[in-house]
Amino acid sequence: MDQTSSPNNDTWLDQVKAGDFSAIPDPFTWKQSLFFSQAIGNMYRHAKALGLPKPIDLYEERLEEAKHKGKWRGTSVELWTVLWHSHRLTLIGMGLPTREDRPYLDQLCTQLRDQLQSVAPDEKAVITTLIQIAWTTQVYPLQAPLAHKG
Repeated sequence: MDQTSSPNNDTWLDQVKAGDFSAIPDPFTWKQSLFFSQAIGNMYRHAKALGLPKPIDLYEERLEEAKHKGKWRGTSVELWTVLWHSHRLTLIGMGLPTREDRPYLDQLCTQLRDQLQSVAPDEKAVITTLIQIAWTTQVYPLQAPLAHKG
């Protein structure tokens, strides 16, 4: 069964938004991940509150590391932010990511999916708070903690 993320097949994405990360397709590729990447909302808005660098800086740094070390470094929040920014680059027409980057971005999706299967409760609380902010009309502060210890 093809479980790509699209408006016509979003059952698994609804489950993810509800906190069930086991619903993420396996295998999970960059091509499938557009709507998934947007589930956490605008990470330029949230990065400072989470103690993260600007998403573009995080993306560039981690992509270069992945190219040199063959593995992505970061927490699930950081990797999801990198994934979000990779799609943002496409949406704003930057000609990025390049075709040469695609295998690394597929690897990012696989690694993020795997990490989310055993995400620590405090990081899961951060992620679910981001999803809640992105998909409701609520604003800061919410009850769940936003402090992220990456």
